[in-house]
Amino acid sequence: MYFECLEVLTDRGKARKEWAGCNYERALKRMQRYGMILERFISPEGTFPVFGRSITYRTGVLQPLALLAWKDLLPEELPGGQVRAGMTAVITRMFGDNRNFNEKGFLTLGFNGYQPETANVYTNNGSLYLATLAFLPLGLPADHPFWTAPEESWTSKKAWEGEGFPKDHSYYEKFHMHYD
Repeated sequence: MYFECLEVLTDRGKARKEWAGCNYERALKRMQRYGMILERFISPEGTFPVFGRSITYRTGVLQPLALLAWKDLLPEELPGGQVRAGMTAVITRMFGDNRNFNEKGFLTLGFNGYQPETANVYTNNGSLYLATLAFLPLGLPADHPFWTAPEESWTSKKAWEGEGFPKDHSYYEKFHMHYD
């Protein structure tokens, strides 16, 4: 979401003026790298590590990948068919058994089921709907390459099934602070 703020504040990078020491291009590169890490977190079974204070947002964790796909900004290392397959596996795993909804069809407090002890004091039932951020690619037309690209196994699935997969790499950026 930080990236989206910078997108507006810098007119998608056209206004080159640094804002609070950050810029659109740097934020984009960082989000793309984070998307690559996040995609590798998706296990072959369609799960992801359960840590952090926002676990009640469930599939909201996929927001960076969903945003990159929706804005056609996926890095070349992440083909759309691969991202789609990994995200679909997580969404199916999370919501396929209906344990996350109450009798009226609303999301319950928890991670995968009714687990109110996982909520923070500021979490309410409205907060849970950040899970819908994983569905940003639904805004793409049906003929978009994200939907039409052949399905591919995601990185961890390829690795655990003995298929070839790209090695991970370090991320480096030159960092210059300007103080006026």
